[in-house]
Amino acid sequence: MAWVVAMLLYVFFFDQGGGEIPAPTDVNIECHNFRNILFWNYSNPSLHPTFTVEIRSYSSAAIEYINTTSYQLDVTEKTKSIEDSFELTLKTIIGSEEYESSPITFSYNRDFKSKHECILDFPPLNISLTSGELYISFPHPLYIYNEFLDDKNDEDLEFFYKITEQSTSTFTVIFESNCSVENDVCSEQIVLEEFKAEDCFEFLIEGVISNVLTSTKETACNKRSIPPPTLNVPSVIAVTLTVIAIMLLGVLGFLLWCKKWIKRIPLPKVIASLMTTQNQPSMPQEPKKMSEDYPGYQPISSKDESSTSIAEVTEVKPIPKEPQDGSGFSESGGTVEDSDQSEDYGPSNGKSSDYDCPHVPCELSPGDVVKGYQ
Repeated sequence: MAWVVAMLLYVFFFDQGGGEIPAPTDVNIECHNFRNILFWNYSNPSLHPTFTVEIRSYSSAAIEYINTTSYQLDVTEKTKSIEDSFELTLKTIIGSEEYESSPITFSYNRDFKSKHECILDFPPLNISLTSGELYISFPHPLYIYNEFLDDKNDEDLEFFYKITEQSTSTFTVIFESNCSVENDVCSEQIVLEEFKAEDCFEFLIEGVISNVLTSTKETACNKRSIPPPTLNVPSVIAVTLTVIAIMLLGVLGFLLWCKKWIKRIPLPKVIASLMTTQNQPSMPQEPKKMSEDYPGYQPISSKDESSTSIAEVTEVKPIPKEPQDGSGFSESGGTVEDSDQSEDYGPSNGKSSDYDCPHVPCELSPGDVVKGYQ
């Protein structure tokens, strides 16, 4: 009985490094899109441990070691071969003490079965479903992961994929194809045999390149194709005529409203005075009164203006010159009759000659003035 207890104590202290070095916890590998990172935790960082990662590959007997003091290590550069399998072992060192954790194996190659699954994302996918026709397109994986696939030959780089329709409990492969490396973009148009309008389908798309698996799940809902609208010419003409008629009625109503109400709206005084001045007919200018220029002027009546001529207004009679010697003969040789001439022109009657009268302007018509004798 004592021997059994001693063996159990030995095994316990051996696994814990003699009970002096705590073991790292949560040791795991994250392998995603050919990026591989080993990470872990440590419960007592105050001991300042040093960690050594030991890397072994399936295809080589060589062993590589990487030392670090952090709690994770990127081993991508040492594990670039995507068709190989790798084994990682973490060792904890504190002084002269050392603890070795259990090894972790991983691989992207689907032929190797490992506890840790590595994931390769499917290239960005464009998927649509219209009237029962499924359309998909995506770039070739080489142009997404060329850093890790560039050293492969064309046969290894050919991408094989299949599309599976997933219903409630069954999977139905509806399409399988391949995409060569010469194609930058892989695309297919698939006609679904059975579909229901407005139904949604869940598709599983799986592919293989260089024996590396990749997959994605997408949901596509059926869309009915809508035919382009046709132009109804009679309807367009009817609508156009209706709009024109409404516009004409609106303009006519506005004009009638303006005619009815514009007179009731009082205008400003300045505008009203301007409109009144412009509407008044121009009056003929009143002729200048002759009395203003000639103080002794007396205008004749309208009756005299219409019936009196220049000769009737001022009748000028010739006055014979008296001989200086008193003989009574004129210069023409004739005699002067005493009875008649003395009565009209003789000084004996006290009458003056018409030539002795003052000049008087006579207005024959408006603006037409002559000089006569009173």
